[in-house]
Amino acid sequence: MNSEKSIKTEKSLREKLLSGDRQAISDCIDCENRLSVVYALCGVIKYKIDTPQIRRALEKHRNDGSFEFCVRVSWLAIAALDVLGIEKYTGDDEQIKEIIEDQFAWVKV
Repeated sequence: MNSEKSIKTEKSLREKLLSGDRQAISDCIDCENRLSVVYALCGVIKYKIDTPQIRRALEKHRNDGSFEFCVRVSWLAIAALDVLGIEKYTGDDEQIKEIIEDQFAWVKV
């Protein structure tokens, strides 16, 4: 039963992060759970959420080479910096360019 509750809790958190819940994003943008960080970064990009806390987290995550859910955390942070107008991406990494172009428009919660 605990694992079922855990799955439901994780799903609820993911839905909050991907629907732009600012409190959930603030709570998870710099947490230890890398998957929650990825979802929080997706929410930041999709809903263009910009706060001083998020800016600090983006600066930190821009060098985070870890992979979670088939994406490098740094790709999302670098794309978010561009999408939020903080720092224009001028590199040639196709994954980052695709994230910037798409901005998770396809994400439906």
